[in-house]
Amino acid sequence: MKRDKLWLAVMLAAPAFAAGAAEALGNKVQCARYSGLPEGWPVRDAGVVRLPGGTLKLGSDAGYADERPVVTATIKPFAIARTEVSNAQFAAFVKATDHVTEAERQGGAAVFKVPSANELSSRPYTWWVYTKGADWRHPEGPDSSVEGRDNEPVIQVTRRDADAYAR
Repeated sequence: MKRDKLWLAVMLAAPAFAAGAAEALGNKVQCARYSGLPEGWPVRDAGVVRLPGGTLKLGSDAGYADERPVVTATIKPFAIARTEVSNAQFAAFVKATDHVTEAERQGGAAVFKVPSANELSSRPYTWWVYTKGADWRHPEGPDSSVEGRDNEPVIQVTRRDADAYAR
């Protein structure tokens, strides 16, 4: 299996492997209590859960053409963060490494915007708008900020940025 497909398989399979491994997340009360940094930060594996790996079936015979065929993949044991990478965690990474994201180098990024009915009927991909000045520090564009949003997931990072963070 190519590296990209294996990476995708791991990302899609992780929630199933992790079921029950951590307290259910995703509600506003828990998000408000979360500081944005896992307990024990900055230890390398703070907030990480180790998963045993296993065999999974990826794809669908009933879905879109790009979801076919169903393939079986074996995933080796691995570690994954219990939560998405927060703005606080990514800020700590940037401070420690001087990493410059692709959006920062390119001067902008695609920002999600709910289109009007007219926009939807007039052009494809209306949901995303390239916005100059959008990056992880300014996720909705140059007038936005992550200030006060330490516990929210970092956005406007590419796979290359995520790989740098993981390394």
